[in-house]
Amino acid sequence: MIDRIDKAVYMLKDLKARQYGEEENNVIQVDCPDGVGVHANEVMFRENCISRIEIFRFDHDDSSSLHVNLLMGNLNVASLIFETSVVVQIYNRKSVDGSEYINRIHVREVRDYELEDN
Repeated sequence: MIDRIDKAVYMLKDLKARQYGEEENNVIQVDCPDGVGVHANEVMFRENCISRIEIFRFDHDDSSSLHVNLLMGNLNVASLIFETSVVVQIYNRKSVDGSEYINRIHVREVRDYELEDN
């Protein structure tokens, strides 16, 4: 049973673009604690497989896109490219002693009704 869902919407238009050679600049990092499963679009990764998620905007010649890298340590396991904004949902549960922990993380494209809220 999910007790609480935290949601962050990363808007393409609001993020500053990352430039070649500037690997650390303008990158949003989401750390994945031990025991967390990650769902990215239609792909599910087992618990403890993904340790960090990086989100950054990259400007091309004629357009912009959001890039999402799923990392296991420093190894890039998967890369996703979105032409629109991205949502990161963090599903929290309560343990028997009442403390909260992250159960899983979903990364997906933003839906139209979520854009109305922003």
